[in-house]
Amino acid sequence: MTRVCIPLSPATTEECCEKMRQLAPCCDLFEIRADAFVEDADLARIFRTASRPLIWTHRNEAEGGKNNPRQGQRMAEYQSALEHGAAWVDVEWRSGLGRQLDAGERTVLSFHDFERTPPDVLPMIREMAEMPGAVIKVATRVVQTRDLLVLAQGARWASERRRKHVIFGMGIDGKPLRVLAPQLGAEWTYAALDTPTAEGQLSGDDLRLFRFGQLGRTSRIFAVIGNPVAHSRSPSFHNAAYGRLGQDAVYISIRVDDLSSYLNLASELGISGWSVTLPWKAEMARACDPQDEASRQSGVVNTVRREGNRLLGWNTDWYGFLQPLRSRLSLKGMRATILGAGGVARTAVAALTGEGAQVTVMARRREALEEFRRAFSVTARLLDEAPPASGDLIVNTTPVGMSPAENEIAVPASLLQNFRVAYDLVYTPRETLFLREAAQQGLQTISGWEMFIHQAAEQVRIFTGQNLPQDWLNAQLGTEG
Repeated sequence: MTRVCIPLSPATTEECCEKMRQLAPCCDLFEIRADAFVEDADLARIFRTASRPLIWTHRNEAEGGKNNPRQGQRMAEYQSALEHGAAWVDVEWRSGLGRQLDAGERTVLSFHDFERTPPDVLPMIREMAEMPGAVIKVATRVVQTRDLLVLAQGARWASERRRKHVIFGMGIDGKPLRVLAPQLGAEWTYAALDTPTAEGQLSGDDLRLFRFGQLGRTSRIFAVIGNPVAHSRSPSFHNAAYGRLGQDAVYISIRVDDLSSYLNLASELGISGWSVTLPWKAEMARACDPQDEASRQSGVVNTVRREGNRLLGWNTDWYGFLQPLRSRLSLKGMRATILGAGGVARTAVAALTGEGAQVTVMARRREALEEFRRAFSVTARLLDEAPPASGDLIVNTTPVGMSPAENEIAVPASLLQNFRVAYDLVYTPRETLFLREAAQQGLQTISGWEMFIHQAAEQVRIFTGQNLPQDWLNAQLGTEG
C-alpha cells in the first residue's frame, strides 16, 4: 500500500522533534531534510522521538539541497543515520554514495531535475535499477503532456520488475502522478503538510479530495483534460460523487498540450473515462465514436468513456445547458443571442435550434462565424459590426469573466438591457461581471454553475452506470462555485 510521507526541513533538532510529534497522526513516514539544519543534528534524540519510520536525506546543492558546512560530512552522517535506525537513506544516484554506503534495500537512489523531464529518463531508470534492492526515486519537472507519459512508463517498467520506486512529476502539472501513486505502485507519495520541499507536493486538502488511503492499484481512474485546467471544479464534484456512490475510483485533472500524447497517457495509465474542456472538445469529437445526437449535431465531445481500444464520446454539455432553461423559458420560438464561436457555442446553438429557438451568433472571428452559417440555420454577425441585439435570452459562451479576466465582460453592459434572461456559461466565479451587470438592469440570471452540475451528473452516470441521488444534487446546486 502506498504510504504518505511528510518531508521536514527543520533548522534545529528541537524543531524537528516538535514537528514529528505534531504531524505523526497525519502520515506514515517522515523524510528529514538534514541539509536544512543550521547546526549539527542530534540523531540519537531525533530517532528516539520518531514514532514513524524516517528517510534521512542530505541533498546536495546541485539537486535542490541547501548549501551548508556539513556537505563534506554526508557519508558519516548517513552511516550514523543507518546505525540509529533510519528506514532509508536518500542519496543522489549520480553522487556514487549509494554504492559506497552499501545499505541495500535501505537505500533510496534518487534523481532530480527541477527544470524539465530529460528525454533519456527511461534509460536512466533502467540504469538505476542495476543497483540491487534500492528504491528508485525520480522526480522531474513536468512541462508538457509527454513528460507525464514518460514518467508513467518508467513507473510501470519498475513495477513490472517488482522494483520499489517513487517516480513522479514536479510542478503543478506533475500532480496527477503524485495522486496516482497507489495505482502506479509507488512506495510513498510526498505530502506538504509542513513547508513544501518541492512544488506540486500534495496538500492536506488534496489528500482529502482524492480520498488518499482509501484507493489502491485497482481503483478506476477518471480525469478532466484541458489547457488550462487548474481552475476546474470537476475534481471536487466527481470525487465527492464517487464517494457518495461508493465507487472505488478517483478523478484527477491533467493539463494537455498535445492530444496524441494524452491518448497514449490514458492508455498507459488505464484511464477509464475523461471530461473534456477547452480547447479539445472539437478535436476529441474527431478522435472518438460519438454516441449521442448531441455530439453528432454539435461536432464537439466533452465526455469520453474508454472501452478496450474504442473511445466512446458524448456531449453532456447539451443536456446541462438546457436543463436550467426549461424551468425558466419556453424554448420553441424563443429569440436567443449567443456570444462566442467556439466549441461551447456550437453546443449551445445546436441545443437551442434543436428546440426550435431563433438563434443569432455574435463573435469577433469572421472565419468561425462562417462555419456557423454553414452548420446551422442561424444569423451570424461580427460583434464589432453588428447592430444592437435584442431578444429573450443572451448567453455568454466565451471564457471572458473567468480568471484571469474576472473583471471583464464580453459585450458592452448596455446591450444586456435588450434581453429578459442572461446566462453565463462561465462557472468560476459563480457570479461574473456579466451576470452582475445583467442583474442590475433587471434581467433574470443563470449561472454556469447550474449547467456544470447537470452535465457533470450526467458524466458520472456515463462513467459508472449509476444515477446520483436528487437530494445530493440539489445540495450541490446550492454550493458556491
